Amino acid sequence: MKQRLHAFLAVIMTLQLLLSGIVTVNAEDTSGIGEAYTAPDSPAVTYNMNLDWKFKETSNGTTASLEDAINSVDDEEGDHFYSIDYDDSEWETVSIPHGINGEDAFTSNTRDAGGGMGRIGVFLYRKTFTVPESAEGGKVFFELEGIRQAAYVWVNGKKVGYYEAGITAMGFDITNFVVPGETAVIAIANDATATSGNPNKTMYETVPGEEWGSSYTLNNGSSHVGDGVGYEWNVRSFNEVQAGLVYNAYLHVTGSVYQTFPLYNNLKTTGNYIYADNFDIRGGTATIHVDAEVRNESESDGSYTLEVAVVDAEGNLAYQFESSETSVAKASDAGVVYETAVERDVYDAENLANPVGLTKVNTVEVTHITASCEASDVRFWSLDDPYLYTVYTILK
Repeated sequence: MKQRLHAFLAVIMTLQLLLSGIVTVNAEDTSGIGEAYTAPDSPAVTYNMNLDWKFKETSNGTTASLEDAINSVDDEEGDHFYSIDYDDSEWETVSIPHGINGEDAFTSNTRDAGGGMGRIGVFLYRKTFTVPESAEGGKVFFELEGIRQAAYVWVNGKKVGYYEAGITAMGFDITNFVVPGETAVIAIANDATATSGNPNKTMYETVPGEEWGSSYTLNNGSSHVGDGVGYEWNVRSFNEVQAGLVYNAYLHVTGSVYQTFPLYNNLKTTGNYIYADNFDIRGGTATIHVDAEVRNESESDGSYTLEVAVVDAEGNLAYQFESSETSVAKASDAGVVYETAVERDVYDAENLANPVGLTKVNTVEVTHITASCEASDVRFWSLDDPYLYTVYTILK
């Protein structure tokens, strides 16, 4: 997870750590300052998921709906591509980021107003992996850093969620869809269709609770995919058609009480916020603040302390401080999974194609734990001296 200090301070990386027990120390601990820093062991682990995906291109861009594309690749046993037992042995093996149109960029160009290069359509991916045994009793999240334009995700043959906004990162809580220590299959359908230059297929949102990627016939005889409103910015002049899983993928394993991820789509969490204020550039001082968003999906309430370690570019401890002990209540919505970040009440129940305006925005139950430090001898970032610090936030 990455955060930024305001203004002149460095780009900051935060490493989420969850330790057992409660340790009470002074708000600002000077022990170890100037010495090499080693982060404590943590049950929160992030795995890179970029290798060994199976890939299948189903259509080259015009009219196929998600539903048609999926049905077109059923195996000899009649299994859909997202089924656990689907035979993908003949599919191409790829690693991501996987830019389907990467080679096309060398032979043609993308022009304004929607013309030019780009294979568009529905592209399918599968990945088989073993869920870490350390996930027992904790949480498991799958993250895609982004996609163009939509992603529909299944885990072990079951629908987990979808994303249709383009570009921004998304996360899916797959805890209840996998078993620690056992094999699991993630399947993703990427619909990269662009509206401009493709009059036969206009992309529309899927209304929450409705079927993913179905075709609908309008009164004038034309058809489109999806039953909501049209995608925003879904034209090549604004958003280049670079289909496929063109961003990184991660598997996050945490404890049942954890610092959240900045993945409102679809986890409804915002992650930690690290910033500074009260700058005295000549005096080399500033106040460093940490606001940690903590979610308790355990069986009971608890008291927790946030310890913060700021490490300089040489790996030595520069500042260390912690919060006061904070009560973190058990979330009443523990285990909730959002199929999409879009709220159902955006749409008129009697006329799904007619959005009536947002009336609420759901967020999961979290507790914010804050800590701050009056820092001296700060080495501020500049063009001549682009100095970087690393911040570790440790939940105890």
